[in-house]
Amino acid sequence: MLIRRPSALLATVALALLAPLAFPVPAARADSTGWDDRLARDFRDAHQTTRGGRVTVAILSTGVDAGFVARRDAVRKGRDFVGTPRPKKIEGSLLAGLLAGRGLGLAPEVKILPVRVHMDWEEPGAQRWESRNDSRQTTADGIRYAADQGAGVIVVGPHFWDDSYGGPLGPAVAYALAKNAVVVAGNGRVEGPESHGNRPFPAAMTGVVGVGAVDTKGRPYRKYSQPGSGVLVAAPGGEHIIFRPGGFWRYEGTSVATAWAGAAAALVRSAYPRFTPAQVATALARSARHPAGAGRYDTNLGFGIVNPAGALREARKMAENPLPLGPPPGSVPDASRFAGRPEPIEAVRHSAGELAGFSALAGAGVLAMLAAVFVAVRGRRRAPVPAAGSPPVRRGPPWPAGDPVPEPPGPADARAGEAGESGDGSGTR
Repeated sequence: MLIRRPSALLATVALALLAPLAFPVPAARADSTGWDDRLARDFRDAHQTTRGGRVTVAILSTGVDAGFVARRDAVRKGRDFVGTPRPKKIEGSLLAGLLAGRGLGLAPEVKILPVRVHMDWEEPGAQRWESRNDSRQTTADGIRYAADQGAGVIVVGPHFWDDSYGGPLGPAVAYALAKNAVVVAGNGRVEGPESHGNRPFPAAMTGVVGVGAVDTKGRPYRKYSQPGSGVLVAAPGGEHIIFRPGGFWRYEGTSVATAWAGAAAALVRSAYPRFTPAQVATALARSARHPAGAGRYDTNLGFGIVNPAGALREARKMAENPLPLGPPPGSVPDASRFAGRPEPIEAVRHSAGELAGFSALAGAGVLAMLAAVFVAVRGRRRAPVPAAGSPPVRRGPPWPAGDPVPEPPGPADARAGEAGESGDGSGTR
């Protein structure tokens, strides 16, 4: 992830040049081949159906500054699981700006629920806090909190590199899915050996909409995203401009791609509020666009680049034509399996009296068997009678360590034992 804020002079010039973009996204050039332009058109078309109303999107990141959002009342009161004073709220605010920002919001009518689960790296003491706290636990707590607050979509900013199924993230994700929340997370990459052979969590978890990043030409953006079977869809991760009063920010990385996908999920959830997370994910996957040369599924792109307008069309098909309760398409009909027509199955009829008599006879046999087993077991458990001169029978635990198990006495030992018992009483058993 890369965040850059231009100087005040450059911001003023850029704002003057980009002033037309302060309104709903304009139509892109007809000859444009950039996937960010295509996706902007798709969002503009999707806004003809819905702009995300009645949906709360929880942003699990570093906190949200309401100045980045088009409507200040759109930012709900959230929760801070970090607790450090004076947070900068940079990354979380940029995510909120992408989703519901001024003029360029991808889902401008959603409600934003800020959940602070980690610190911005630019904040003093961020590395110290990370070394002393379990970010997985704070992220898991944030996921549960967002689900309890009724978030329809949960966008998870951080990602982790070990198998967190054994940790707190797995149960938290399952909890959110059970609460009917769509969990969206980026399939991020970090430099270093810790990413080799590992999958980023929670993107790789079952039920999560894992998002890969692509560049403007639809190629994997390997600087920020890595391949993996957890990728469901992809989205542009290149530089994006987020406006706020007094300037703008330039933002790129997997989090940008996650915001595109999270906004598309929010639009589907807005138009079809009764859809389950699995149905929302299915609509996103079925409608995804395939760049040239990409197969039906690719570990870098998933099922393709997210397409919000297409996802709404696919969701409409799913709502109008739910899956039938009968056999799935392509299954073999009964007529073929039974060579034309199933034959009736005949059964032998018995009278109630015969059945009752047989049941009584069977019960008596079972009682007799139980009695025989009881007698046999009782006979085996009877205590043996010690023979004359033999060592006593020890009940309870085995012989203690260091105490030799006595050997059976021979004839001479037996006689000696008898003599000792009849003499002065010094003999031992």
